[in-house]
Amino acid sequence: MKTKLIYLLTFFALFIFTSCEDEAVFNDNPNEQEIIVANSALTELMLYASANDGSLDDVLDNANCLAINLPVTIVVNGITITISTLEDLQLIEALYNEFENDVDTLEFLFPITIILNDYTEVVIENEEQLNVFIEDCSEEVEVIECVDFQYPISFSIYDSEFQIIDTITIENDEALYTFLNGLDDDNDGVVLASLNFPVTLVYANGETLEVNNNQELETAINEAEDDCEIQENDCTEDELSMYLQECFWSLVSFNGDDNYLEYEFHFNENGTFQIINGDTTVAIGGNWETSLSANGYPELVISNLTAFSEDLEGSWIVVECDDDRFELIRETEGNTTTIVLEKECEDDIDCSAQEISAYLQECIWYAGTNLYDNIIADTFEFTQDGIVVITNPQSSEQLTGTWSVILTGSGVFVALDLPEPYNVISLDWLVVECREDRIEMHNEANHLVFERDCNVAMYDCENLQANIGDVCYVENQQGVINANCECEVEVTTNPFECFESFNAELVACSDNNDGHALFNLTVAYANCTPEADVVTYYETLQDAQIYVNPIPNPEAYTNTTNPQTIYVRVEIGDAVGIFEIQLIAENCNTSCSETDVDAFLYDCIWNIVNYNGSDDFIMYNLDFETNSGIVVIYTATETIDAFWSTSQSNDGVIVEFSNVAGANIQAITGNWLVVECEEDRFELHRNNDIMVLERDCN
Repeated sequence: MKTKLIYLLTFFALFIFTSCEDEAVFNDNPNEQEIIVANSALTELMLYASANDGSLDDVLDNANCLAINLPVTIVVNGITITISTLEDLQLIEALYNEFENDVDTLEFLFPITIILNDYTEVVIENEEQLNVFIEDCSEEVEVIECVDFQYPISFSIYDSEFQIIDTITIENDEALYTFLNGLDDDNDGVVLASLNFPVTLVYANGETLEVNNNQELETAINEAEDDCEIQENDCTEDELSMYLQECFWSLVSFNGDDNYLEYEFHFNENGTFQIINGDTTVAIGGNWETSLSANGYPELVISNLTAFSEDLEGSWIVVECDDDRFELIRETEGNTTTIVLEKECEDDIDCSAQEISAYLQECIWYAGTNLYDNIIADTFEFTQDGIVVITNPQSSEQLTGTWSVILTGSGVFVALDLPEPYNVISLDWLVVECREDRIEMHNEANHLVFERDCNVAMYDCENLQANIGDVCYVENQQGVINANCECEVEVTTNPFECFESFNAELVACSDNNDGHALFNLTVAYANCTPEADVVTYYETLQDAQIYVNPIPNPEAYTNTTNPQTIYVRVEIGDAVGIFEIQLIAENCNTSCSETDVDAFLYDCIWNIVNYNGSDDFIMYNLDFETNSGIVVIYTATETIDAFWSTSQSNDGVIVEFSNVAGANIQAITGNWLVVECEEDRFELHRNNDIMVLERDCN
């Protein structure tokens, strides 16, 4: 066995390997050509070939620099799918290919995990985070996708005396990538390692090549990169033959036409080929076989046809391949013919998942099932957003639940989650028969049948399939359906509507009771400024108008008079507006004692009606418990047990909040000085922050 030497950092033991050491083995000093160091041409090529190939699942993320960790649940064109293996990606392609003129959509059910080219794993919580990674994908990412190493491969480790002290066995791409990233040019703390030849490379078309030295390895990877063409189909010749013999096939497209749609194509095991018209028992005969084209692509060869020979005989190269769909091309005398074959099995239902979803959203449906026991035959209306509305035709009483269509390898399921008394059919139902007006489903020994009724008016505006008052959109602007069944959009032409909607006022404590205080001017219009392009602050109206002498540090401004008006210049696009902030410095000495503050807070429920000029926290209820030091902060959907206490300082009474473990409400954590105190209202200050609490005894 020949060896070539490379450097490896001393922490090689962290990598995935097996080691052995029977006795010291001496080796001649390697010459310069035999050494591969970090950043050398061959090392970089090996890194590119072993990097995580993010292109394999591009139908999911359209990003070569990352892969989605499987399994992952997605919603494609309204159909829920769980992708467990790369083979399951064919389900997405099938949904995309079903209709030619529709808009295909794909949504992830977050959180998901992505794997970068360097095998780093990142948890993604939402679409925005995923888009950041996708947009950061560089077109220069170096990944050689069409050649791989045949594992295991091994390296021998040497000490400084060129004695073999260990052998590392690499089992997969990730281990090799990590190993190669550990190489270093620095002689400090390094050891020598040798790549053990021969090494076998595997190409995308299944061919293999054995290399015996560094130069052969570098040449082979370079040539593979130059010729790297990822084939769209994943079929081998054997798979093509196997798929064709399963069930029969329909020729759904011949150069875009459906001339052969009424025929069944049967590929028999003995090599005979039959074309059968559904209306007759007379078959057109011929022969078929599979082979590889000159370029290594699987191809279907049809010969000896008793009819249609001009259209169908010849060698058809597979350019797209699924187990139930083929796209093939035939080139003759400069002309290219394209056909699409789709598999038809006797036990296949007559509707696709997308068709079932579309049918259910049309008209209303009545349900029949063996699980009903004295349940009224109400109507079911399936909406586009996954809501099912159950209506009693006599009383018009309505109940709502949820529904979805799920596509799996076992078939198409309709999942129902309904309230009582309909919860008896809250199951995942396998569709066994399907027409546009009738769908039969089974769950173990139970059955459920939906039958459609289109004679009942479902909507106020049937042409829009919507009711008056429903939300609608015109050119991405939200509106509502009016009484004339039109989408009415309220056009907002005033870019400063937010700034004009209230009078801005900031109140701060005058520490020395001299009429001066420190203000954060930026909080006055905090809810409005995200929409602005430029916001600046001025002491005079004239300065704001001519755009001179802006206040240099508006986050920490001390007033010059009390009260004082500050002028805010706002630019949104080409529009300019000037608005006022009233500054008031108050004597913050409150007449309330610590005992008074405690007594007031113990009484009833308190709400944060103002936090730095915003009412974002008004939905939180604060219940200050006596003696325990606990304040229960709750909304309709969330409850937080935090701590509170009061103390007396030289400036006044301090209210402290701690352990406020909520996503937004945690902003109130800290020490607050009581600057205004009434039995039903407190104003609290913390540096530049202002919070107003009001009592609710209802």
